[in-house]
Amino acid sequence: MAQNYDKIVKLACKPKNAPPKAKYIDALISATYADNGSIIDIARSIALRLRDQNGIVVFKALLTLHQMIRTGSTEALLDVLARGDMLKLRSVQAPRFSGCIPPASMSAYADYLDTRIRAFRELDHDLVRVQTESNRRSDGLGASSKARRLRHLPVEKGLLREVKQVQKMLDSLLKCKFYDDDLRDENTVLAFRLLIKDLLVLFQAGNEGVCNILEHYFEMSKHDAQGSFDIYKHFIAQTDRTVDFLSISRKLHHVVNVPVPNLKHAPTSLVQALDEYLNDPNFEQNRIDYKKSLGVVKGHSGTSSTPPVEHSSSTPASEPKKEPVKEEPKPQRPPGASQKINDFFESIQTDQQPTMFDGPAQQ
Repeated sequence: MAQNYDKIVKLACKPKNAPPKAKYIDALISATYADNGSIIDIARSIALRLRDQNGIVVFKALLTLHQMIRTGSTEALLDVLARGDMLKLRSVQAPRFSGCIPPASMSAYADYLDTRIRAFRELDHDLVRVQTESNRRSDGLGASSKARRLRHLPVEKGLLREVKQVQKMLDSLLKCKFYDDDLRDENTVLAFRLLIKDLLVLFQAGNEGVCNILEHYFEMSKHDAQGSFDIYKHFIAQTDRTVDFLSISRKLHHVVNVPVPNLKHAPTSLVQALDEYLNDPNFEQNRIDYKKSLGVVKGHSGTSSTPPVEHSSSTPASEPKKEPVKEEPKPQRPPGASQKINDFFESIQTDQQPTMFDGPAQQ
């Protein structure tokens, strides 16, 4: 039986000051997994509600869209939305509505969702969903697990590009200050809750990407190093704003009911050291020397002198002698590296690179 998705969207967004009902959201989420063109019909219907003159209808259309992106077939939905500007989210302006006063952050919320769609258009995958899947695949394996995409994505395969997109999304999300709006309003609380969950995942992704960038900073070309330095400075500012946002969220736990973990992130005190390295007149030679030192370590500067032992099929193999464990050589620190940079490299080698979710959640 064919579903009337326009009717379902209309019911989800009806002008009643209460969150969209779960039965309507579930039906729309299920439709994102169907291969029958229903996503386009739903998107068109949401676009109509976004141009409604009633602020409640528009706000609920945004909430419906966000829940579909989070829980539905994210890539299928964003693939449709990224083909053009069907929703015109940047045109959503809170002051123009009649019938009610929408939250002041509603336009910023629409802009965040638009930024997420544009990031998908740029990268062909959703950064929030990818990081969530990374968390699921590497559960219990630690921060060094190869399943963690941005922690191990090579520079030449788009590391800087992806981290920049994460930072764009974080910038737009942090402008959504629903905590300053009326938290007696259930729709406002729902939007705030969804954004906290996205923020936790996005900041984790950005943090792991920055750790990866710092680890390879001294191997990069001057152009990439400059781009990485800019990303790092942006990361510092975003970290401060994220800490503030989550501190407020933690205090409002009784309202939003989202556990907020202790933040543990890449060091934010390396600006001077990284800047000095970047502007060193011997930059290129320092880079070459550092890459050579890495080559020595990866090759272990030699081969094993012990030949393989052949065993007769009729004679049980004697247990080989246990050789003393040799400590593998460590990569040479970048020339002129400060103690702070050395400490960062030590944390990488001991598999203690900063992760976001260390420590118990604070409520």
